[in-house]
Amino acid sequence: MSLRRFGNPWTILRIVLIAANIYYMSSYPSDKSNVDWPLGAMVGLVNFIALRIWLTLMRRRSRIDWSEPYSWTGPFFPMGSYPTRFWFLCSLSLIAGGVAAIIREMVLGSGREGFGGTFVLWGIGVFFAVITFKNPIAAPEA
Repeated sequence: MSLRRFGNPWTILRIVLIAANIYYMSSYPSDKSNVDWPLGAMVGLVNFIALRIWLTLMRRRSRIDWSEPYSWTGPFFPMGSYPTRFWFLCSLSLIAGGVAAIIREMVLGSGREGFGGTFVLWGIGVFFAVITFKNPIAAPEA
């Protein structure tokens, strides 16, 4: 039986990975963690800078597929071959899992929303690194 019967296998894998991340982040006991909003801001900023540098250095490699960086249907593994697709998926997964964790903490009234907020800010840092990266095969501006 082929996965194509249910849709594109890369799309299915993305949905499964994001759903698993949502489940695990929202079910993790936040009282066993000391992460909070300030850490999220720091991690998001550091990841933004580091990922932009890494993506810039990766431009030199000739075997990288830079096309369709936000594709849901194209492959995203291996990361070295599809870096923008891989990191775009990571950013969405972190943001979705973090939002789920925030909602859980709000419903429970625990006051530990910063746990999920850390992952949201981390994901936002990765997201902005990907969307602000100048695609090396993009058409030149007129």
